Amino acid sequence: MTGVLGRMPEGPLTADLLGAPGVVPGPVTVTARLVFLLRSALAGPVPAPAALAAVAAVHGALVLDTADGAAGPRVVLGPVGRPVREVDLVLEGCLLEVDGQVVDSAAAAAAEPGVALATAAEVAEGVIAGGLVVTGPLTEPVEVAAGSRVAAHFATVGPIACQIVRPNGRSGGAS
Repeated sequence: MTGVLGRMPEGPLTADLLGAPGVVPGPVTVTARLVFLLRSALAGPVPAPAALAAVAAVHGALVLDTADGAAGPRVVLGPVGRPVREVDLVLEGCLLEVDGQVVDSAAAAAAEPGVALATAAEVAEGVIAGGLVVTGPLTEPVEVAAGSRVAAHFATVGPIACQIVRPNGRSGGAS
C-alpha cells in the first residue's frame, strides 16, 4: 500500500525523479491527487480529450509539502495504475486519513484532471512519453505532524499510505 516517494519539480514529474518507497520528514501539509503516466508525448496546446488519449495509466498520489516550503513538495505515487478509460475522472472518489481518521473527502472533478493534463503539456513545453503529470489537489491541504500515518483511499486507483517522520528519521513520540 505504500507508494514510491519522489520530489515534485516545476512542471511535469518524470519517472526518474521518483525514489524508493520510504518515510517523509514532517511536519507537512498533505493533499490527495491523481497522477497521469503518459504512453505518448504531449506538446501543447492540446484539447483535454486529446491529452487524455495520451494517458497510459492513472495513479493516486499523496503530495506532501513542508510548512516552510524549503524542502519542496514530495510525491508519494500509488502502486496501482489503471487505464484512463477505467477511471471516472469526474467521480473518482477519495478519502484522506490521518492516523486512521478521515479528515477530508473529495471527487476528482475538483481537480479538473483533463484540463490539468492539457495545461501541463502547454506550460511545460511538452511532456515526454513515460512522463508523469500531477493534477491539482482533490482534497484540501491538511497539516500533519511527525509521527502520523497518512493514507488516501481512491475508489478505483486504490489506497496509498506513508509515515511522516521527524527530520532526524524518528517517527515521533518523545525525543
